[in-house]
Amino acid sequence: MGQHLDSAGQVEGTTLSQVLQTLREEENVDILLQISLSYLQAKYNYRLIWVGLYDRLDHQLVGKGGISQEEESSFLKKRFPLKAGDLLEQVVIQLRPMIIADLQTETRAGDWCKFAKTYNIRSTLFYPLRHKDRCLGLVLLGSSQWGRTPESNETEELSIVLGGLATALNHIETEWQRQQSKHPSSSILKLLSEFRSFARLDHYLEAVVKESHRFIQPARTNIYWYHQDGHYFWRRSSNLKKTPEPVITRAASGINVQDLTEFYQALASDQLVVIGQSHSTLKAEMTQRLMRRMRVRSLLAAPIIFNHELLGFLALEGKHPRIWQTGDKTFVRGMAQLLGVIAPLTNMNDTIQEIQQDRALTAEITRAIVSDQDWQMLLTTTVKRLCDRLNTDYCFILQKQPTQQQFEVLYQNPLSHHRLLTTPLASLTPSDQDQLEETGVISLEQWDFYSTLSAWNEPLSEIGVKSVLLGLMSQHPALNMTTDSHCLLVIGHINPRTWTQAEQELVKIVAQQLGLILHQWQLDHQVEVQQRLGEMITTGWQIVQQTDQVHELERCFTEEISQALSSPLVLLVTWTESQKQGQIIQRYEHQQPIRLDTDITIDIDRDLLIQQTLLTEGVYHQDINDLPISTRQWLNPQDDSDQIWAIALRTHPDHQSTGILILADPYLQPESEQTFQLLEGLVSQLAWMRRYLRVVSTLYQEREELQWLNWYKQRRLEELYRVVGSRVKQLHELKQSPFLTVEENKHQLTNLRYQQLLRQISQTLASTSSLLKREQWQLHNRQDLVVVSSLLRRMSERLQPLMIHRQLLLEIQQQRNLTLIADSVKLELVLYELLLIACYRSPSKGVIKITVQPLDEQKLELVISDRGIVNPQLIRDLEAGTSADVLKPSSLDRPPGQHLMIVARIIEQMGGQFQLQQLDSGEMSSRLILPVNFS
Repeated sequence: MGQHLDSAGQVEGTTLSQVLQTLREEENVDILLQISLSYLQAKYNYRLIWVGLYDRLDHQLVGKGGISQEEESSFLKKRFPLKAGDLLEQVVIQLRPMIIADLQTETRAGDWCKFAKTYNIRSTLFYPLRHKDRCLGLVLLGSSQWGRTPESNETEELSIVLGGLATALNHIETEWQRQQSKHPSSSILKLLSEFRSFARLDHYLEAVVKESHRFIQPARTNIYWYHQDGHYFWRRSSNLKKTPEPVITRAASGINVQDLTEFYQALASDQLVVIGQSHSTLKAEMTQRLMRRMRVRSLLAAPIIFNHELLGFLALEGKHPRIWQTGDKTFVRGMAQLLGVIAPLTNMNDTIQEIQQDRALTAEITRAIVSDQDWQMLLTTTVKRLCDRLNTDYCFILQKQPTQQQFEVLYQNPLSHHRLLTTPLASLTPSDQDQLEETGVISLEQWDFYSTLSAWNEPLSEIGVKSVLLGLMSQHPALNMTTDSHCLLVIGHINPRTWTQAEQELVKIVAQQLGLILHQWQLDHQVEVQQRLGEMITTGWQIVQQTDQVHELERCFTEEISQALSSPLVLLVTWTESQKQGQIIQRYEHQQPIRLDTDITIDIDRDLLIQQTLLTEGVYHQDINDLPISTRQWLNPQDDSDQIWAIALRTHPDHQSTGILILADPYLQPESEQTFQLLEGLVSQLAWMRRYLRVVSTLYQEREELQWLNWYKQRRLEELYRVVGSRVKQLHELKQSPFLTVEENKHQLTNLRYQQLLRQISQTLASTSSLLKREQWQLHNRQDLVVVSSLLRRMSERLQPLMIHRQLLLEIQQQRNLTLIADSVKLELVLYELLLIACYRSPSKGVIKITVQPLDEQKLELVISDRGIVNPQLIRDLEAGTSADVLKPSSLDRPPGQHLMIVARIIEQMGGQFQLQQLDSGEMSSRLILPVNFS
């Protein structure tokens, strides 16, 4: 189109309206350019007019000719690549005209600077051919004058003419693209007609590959199918023939997505992956890695998705860089979506079978909910079927207690060839918790892909778990289950894999069903615990009736609580109100009593656990790891114990607590207030009963001691009255003697007798000093050396008046003189009491025998025999001891039984024994065994 100036004369008479009319009607690009440029040359007489059209793909201006006054015009057809910083690129990008005062000095104009010097071009106007925001080309208007600026009317006319030219060029380009564009609808209709004769999925895939390759014409067209368990893509269909091909250019037979996470995630999120000449939807590093794996230079990959699950992708591969057009992208996405609809239909039988299996599994669990099947057996059966259905290896049920910040393993399927999970798992993060509560499940294809459950990565990876499907064992709101105490169903696989929507839905349903069963079992257990606690409260008085011993009461209650709450460790620590040292009275581990170390004492005021329990109303909770070392030493908990619960033994607010009950990890739900109230009521009942028995025991012991003391003092007073009275009588008789004034020597004898009697009275009174000083409220046992013969002689003298009155005879048989170790005063009173009772029960003119003989080197036997009559019930009561029922009438409540019981207790304090029995000969025998001294 290069022409000289005289060619412009042909359009010299052409008006602007005629030019615009031609621009609207003409469809030939060359004619449009010639009319427009000739009109401008004729109108304004430019030295050079050049027009170049913009090539967007190569980013350059293609010269289409122009009008020049020079003979040489080949440069008007040249191509001018646009470079950063060039004036031409600036005009193309900014879409605004640019005036150059002297083109010869403008180095940024590139080759045009040289042309300007050659062809004497100075003042230059660069004018873009613009349609809306698109640049279609550029017009150069050059003049030999320096600094020439277009006038306003010239600028307006340039805008009109060149704007009309740009509109015409845009119209021609649009029409050409429309004519050249492909029609994917015809391809889709063709495929649909062919699909009616296909039976297998591979036939559909081959047809789609063939048509896609024909329509877009890439180097290769392949369909890669996703293998869920292996977590990789394998080439399932291709347009290539099985012909030898270099490895470096051969299509990939499979793609492992472990190192192509971004590519896999883009496909899984239904995004088109485009890698072209200068553009990629992936990051640069991932793009290079993917191109090496697939051995391509350009790629257009569309995901095949059904029900939000990635089945595979359709890949159009190029051996050279390529710009993928919008029509290509639309067609490939349409083909992939068509396969996403058809692929599941070809596997309908398998899908129906899986649905039937899932329904059978959930129905079996539903039946188990209303049955009495053992929950451990149910879990084992359900987990086995679930793992078989999902083709997985690991299954865990995790439970989180409200007082813990981690999940404990409640159940896991035993696998002989896999390691078991022995460590607790961390609690969920707030984001994980929200996601789980919103969807009911969390699926992780591989730990490295996501940040979800990152705290579980290390413990689960150690046992070989690479992929996880997590289901919330949620409960109905009516069950009042808190999210802090929820359970989780965790399915694990040893390899990275994808969990389908059907599998996620199945795990979600099974988790909810198992959660309901587990909660039902927990409720049954709670009801059982409450029932047992209620029964213990109801039968608590029966325990008191069965024993009057505090130790036995503590043992019974501790054992019952251990069995009722299934606690691995139960301790009862007690002390007295006056003590600051406590002791472990009862200890049960796994419901079995443990022998106690009696040397262990606990400082009540300094022990943190005891003090916190005493300050807490109700149950006190504490982590074992937070307890001081000193407390853990005497507590000695089990290795697998985490929590310590403690309850103080409280009675009246004015009473001091003298004990605490400690339980390790009791199986109780924290929201079960009724169970807590029953437990607190049971412990309160134990406290009251224990206090009752202690009070009764204290009062009974004081009563018994006071009885002993009263008997002892009574007999001492009687002896004092007898001795002192006898001596006073003798003094009175001596005073009235007629021989007092007869002789001097008899007067001296009388004085000596006075002195002797007074001394005897003084000695008798002195013997009562210990009674007054040391035995005011309690008997004091001394260790004296007692000569048996002297003791028996005194007894004979003391009983002489009674025996004469009763016409009785006392016989004493003693092999040799022996010495006893005993309280001489009390032993004398005991023998006097036994002989006194024997005298009163013996018939007149009877004989009472006292036999003394050694039994061994340490003991002697003293037997009092008589022919008296004794009620057999008294003998039985003495053998049985005091009745547990204080109010029940007994022969031991009154003399002589009462005195005989006191005698038995005093002899026991001396280290001896007393026994009343009727011999085969009919005689009554009062037998004493006493310690003897042979030194």
